[in-house]
Amino acid sequence: MNLTACIRELLHRYDCVVVPGFGGFICNFEPARIHPVQHKFYPPSKRISFNQLLQVNDGLLAHFLARTESVTYQEAVEIINVETGNWKKKLRSGQRLQLDSIGDFFYDSQEKLLFQADTSKNYLNESYGLTVFQSLPIERTQKLTLVHSEKPEPLLRIEKDAFAWNKLANYSSAAAMISLIALTTFKLNLLDETHLNRISLNPFVTESGVYNPLPYGMNGEIASFNETPVESKFNDESINFMEYQILDKKITVKLRDEVAEESVEKAVVLGPYHVVAGCFGVEKNAGKLHRKLIRLGYEANLSGMHKGLHVVSYQSFASRREAKKMLSQVRDEHNAQAWVLKK
Repeated sequence: MNLTACIRELLHRYDCVVVPGFGGFICNFEPARIHPVQHKFYPPSKRISFNQLLQVNDGLLAHFLARTESVTYQEAVEIINVETGNWKKKLRSGQRLQLDSIGDFFYDSQEKLLFQADTSKNYLNESYGLTVFQSLPIERTQKLTLVHSEKPEPLLRIEKDAFAWNKLANYSSAAAMISLIALTTFKLNLLDETHLNRISLNPFVTESGVYNPLPYGMNGEIASFNETPVESKFNDESINFMEYQILDKKITVKLRDEVAEESVEKAVVLGPYHVVAGCFGVEKNAGKLHRKLIRLGYEANLSGMHKGLHVVSYQSFASRREAKKMLSQVRDEHNAQAWVLKK
């Protein structure tokens, strides 16, 4: 049994096989998979990789080779050293090293050792007997059945000449109606209000509604304007209501609402040290985070621009010591990525 056969046998049993002075083979479990294009089904397997840094002799390969070849441990170590020396010599000469059912080794243009695993061999004992198979999609053809249906005969047959005359008669009637409606509308526009009253059957004279605006003040009392023009009554800020007299009915109109007291925002003094919550390239996103921090109870600020980004800070301070204290609290409670910016 040569050295390559010993490595293959150990890969079935263990997940790591170290070749002293050359490198180590590592096995990783890979679950079953399906190729989306080729429709191939692959069973669970061990994916073999190579690590050139694992060169220390752990005794596994040497003991297995000594027991298999019936030699001493030292003789097995010498066999491994001679075989790995031949491998390195072959690689330095520019040739590919092929280990049967394990993989190929070769150097790239930058003198870096590369390994290409052989995927035709499955070293997972639980998948013994399972092979790769391909399941092609089933092509199904649908058979269309033609259902014969009798064409119904027309219920009424109309001669071509009769249809033409009926169509012409319909168009003539529609044109006459449109002309009559247009003439009636034109005549009604010529009649003024005098003519309408003259032909009306109503014996009473129609009067238009007369209204007298009565302004009301803040306390509901009627305001007196003896010498003030009517236009100035509506500009008086003390008047909130206006009453109109239309025939025997009174209508009260509310002119304006009471002006609510404007809320005075608390002025925030910004310091040069800012506990930054985030930086955004889009100003709208920075505004969203700012409003969110305000709702959470932080005295958040929009701290201007930093390296082309909009800065949102939890709070601004005049000294670095205060900012560091706030930074420690924020990292424990809300954001571990917060940091301090000095502007």
